[in-house]
Amino acid sequence: MTAQIFGVRHLSPAAAFYLRQYLADKKPKCILIEGPSDATQFIHHIANSTVHPPIAIMAYTQSFPIESVLFPLANYSPEYQAIAWGKEHKCDVAFIDLPAASSLKFRQIMRETKANLLAEADEDKDDSANPLRQEFHESQHQLYANIAKLADEQDYESYWERNFEHSPSVQHYQNGIVFQSSQIREMTESTEAVAEPLDNAYNHIREAHMHSEVLRIQKEKGYQLDEIVIIVGAYHVAGLEARFASETIEQMPPLPNAEIKQTLMPYSYLRLSSRTGYGAGNRAPYYFGMMWDALQSNNLDNLAAQYLTKITQDLRKDGHNASSASVIEAVRLSHALTSLKGGQYPVLSDLHEAAITCLGEGELS
Repeated sequence: MTAQIFGVRHLSPAAAFYLRQYLADKKPKCILIEGPSDATQFIHHIANSTVHPPIAIMAYTQSFPIESVLFPLANYSPEYQAIAWGKEHKCDVAFIDLPAASSLKFRQIMRETKANLLAEADEDKDDSANPLRQEFHESQHQLYANIAKLADEQDYESYWERNFEHSPSVQHYQNGIVFQSSQIREMTESTEAVAEPLDNAYNHIREAHMHSEVLRIQKEKGYQLDEIVIIVGAYHVAGLEARFASETIEQMPPLPNAEIKQTLMPYSYLRLSSRTGYGAGNRAPYYFGMMWDALQSNNLDNLAAQYLTKITQDLRKDGHNASSASVIEAVRLSHALTSLKGGQYPVLSDLHEAAITCLGEGELS
């Protein structure tokens, strides 16, 4: 028996949509999700019909320096839809990632270690002789920018939406995201950069913990491995598959812990935006909420018209002239732009270009 692992991107409507199809096909008895394992206590609250996303699990340290970690969920988060599906079908559902108490402690350790390495680098004023400082600033952001450039997209988010959010099937989505993530993993783990091993080591610790949690829950509950579906960020699929394929089980040493408190709190679409500094966010949470609704109603081809109409309504409320004819032209332009990229549906950047041209007369303001 092999582990059933579904790779996702956090806050991906397509991941949430196809995950529900995958769960309906596999009919698991247990669903295990990448999330703080000491927050499993909140799952029955998250699944409560009176609780409406966006919400977030928040953990924070009780002594200085205060550290906090957030695990936000929108209604189109694949993790949230997994919890909802599990409740609907009376499955056991649990989080299996490092406890928040350990994550926060590791964050402190890694920050101090990187600070020490940077201090050592600063002793050498010749950057050409000591490239360490450059390595700290050229992380995966540059890699993603290179992917977008090779795909002739203006940014990685446009590349992602065109190639993944518009996937035609669950197999296409899953095969694509797992392949790309495994390639990125190989590239980042083979780098000789001094800074990367800290992040790589942390990921390996997380995956070892998730693997041990799956085996623990499987043994305690008496499930077969094929009765469990494991949902993790696609980057971790290759690491977990290797562990399940191995005959040896890595023994986890005691984890460092910080004294923390946790709570389930209301959240907002604004704070889910990557523009607020949330690393796993997206640029337009409301837009992807509209995409989630369109996927559920099998109406993705009408999303461009709905989005541009919403912009027009807001313009009119502010007293600007925005005609129906301009909306029609904007929709046509967005489809023309995406056809130049070989896409099926306009992506957000196409819609922005069309809105600026047809509704803003060429001016973003």
